[in-house]
Amino acid sequence: MKSVTRRHLSSLLKVGVSVGLLAWVLPRIGLAEIWYEIQAVRLGWLGLAFALCVLGTALRAYRWQALLLGLKLQVPIQRLIKLYFVGTFFNTFLPSGFGGDVVRVLELTQDSRRAHAATGTVLVDRLTGILVLLAMALLALPFSLNVIPPALAAGLAALATGGLVGGWLLFQEQWLGRIIGSVPHGLPFGIKNQIERLYAAICGPGPRAIRQALGVSLAFNILLIFLNYSIALSVGADVPLGYFFLFVPPTSLALMVPTVGGLGAREWAYTELWPQVGVSAAEAGAMSLLNYAVNAATGVIGGVFYAVDNLASVVRRVPSPGHSPAPMKKLKRHTVILEGQAPHGRYIRLRPMTEGDWRVLAKWNSDPEVLYYAEEDDVTAYTLGQVQALYRSVCQNAICFIIEADGKPIGEGWLQKMNLEWVHAKYPGLDCRRIDLAIGDKQYWGQGIGTEVIRLLTAFGFLEQKADVIYEPGIADHNVRSLQAFQKVGYEIVSKRKTEPGSKANFLYDLVLTRQKFLESQPSLAGSEAKSG
Repeated sequence: MKSVTRRHLSSLLKVGVSVGLLAWVLPRIGLAEIWYEIQAVRLGWLGLAFALCVLGTALRAYRWQALLLGLKLQVPIQRLIKLYFVGTFFNTFLPSGFGGDVVRVLELTQDSRRAHAATGTVLVDRLTGILVLLAMALLALPFSLNVIPPALAAGLAALATGGLVGGWLLFQEQWLGRIIGSVPHGLPFGIKNQIERLYAAICGPGPRAIRQALGVSLAFNILLIFLNYSIALSVGADVPLGYFFLFVPPTSLALMVPTVGGLGAREWAYTELWPQVGVSAAEAGAMSLLNYAVNAATGVIGGVFYAVDNLASVVRRVPSPGHSPAPMKKLKRHTVILEGQAPHGRYIRLRPMTEGDWRVLAKWNSDPEVLYYAEEDDVTAYTLGQVQALYRSVCQNAICFIIEADGKPIGEGWLQKMNLEWVHAKYPGLDCRRIDLAIGDKQYWGQGIGTEVIRLLTAFGFLEQKADVIYEPGIADHNVRSLQAFQKVGYEIVSKRKTEPGSKANFLYDLVLTRQKFLESQPSLAGSEAKSG
């Protein structure tokens, strides 16, 4: 409820700022004068501006792709271009809390399951564009000192210099890395790890990708300058091209003010800057509104893309006439019960997972803190439908259990036939299994219950299922409790794999226990038994 209220307040703020700025700027110029300039617009130049806007939107997708490739994240350029157009639609028309950049992050996260990589590359994508704008303004400033007031020149110089220094510091990985390293451990929800992963995604693309992004930004901003020049020509404003190198950067930065599609902020910037070089206030106002119109027309393309994608999604879910949808498989039933004892004499029971367990399974799988440790990917919540699809699929090749302690369900786990081909290649011809579990009730964390569950499932796998190998792939380095629990039962680390930059974990550990070593270790199975019935 609070998040919804904040989004509503954010939307109201944007509407209020836009209305307030427009109410302040436009009457000073005169709406009749602005309308006169717009009526006399030269459509050829305006059409060229629209074409340049469409081209620029597509061009920025290549900048984003360069950063993603630096993180070894391959996304088709057609997908990125579409997301950029969709982002333009949200930026231009909707006063929601979901701006275009946020939409791009959400959509790419859904595609890649790497939220920090999506967030980091979108931030760097935006930042490289701003840095090039600031550099261009700083280079153009000495040539404009005779036509703009000293105070304005000093403000532009301070803004550009400060922005460039700040951008340079952000990419100093060692310096800023030490500051991030000083953040204390033990913060809730793995906040320190989240910060480290986001920063890794920002710096992870590497110098080559950053240079490529800066190069594309330079090309885009030159194109943006010619777009603005075309709009000026469309209203008959005869201004030397050089002034656009000076005024377009601060005008673009003004759009960062929270407004609806830049309305109000853009008009204020235009009417403050362009009259300094001989453009009439009416021409400046018309230029700003035509700039919005060009961006709005480009945003309509994104709106069409978004609508078509959502319509296609609905169509895919509707069965064709005469064809009933394939029935969803239910949980595969079994009658195995495993019983054991955790530290302090707590009775632990593993009973079959059933179709009556969806309420607790959905609860655990919508807890971001539980999923932070349980999932390798960046997932904060699953829907009930996703939970049902996941467990119903897994149980076709696994024996799935609900973990009970103190007579109530506290988690889930299963013994599964190995589903990774690269693991099968390590043990050809052997019966290879894996164990997965999660303690969903957080009040039972750190009490040795996970260790006892692993012990029960391991003994069941080797003694009852006659498995040859139980291989545990990809335990994340931040999931220390899980790693230690498997080691206490006798599993040994056989590999430590470095993850891609921007991933949730820095390293993934693979552990293994063979049937022979399990039997040689003579584990204590007192108080544990497998019963069928």
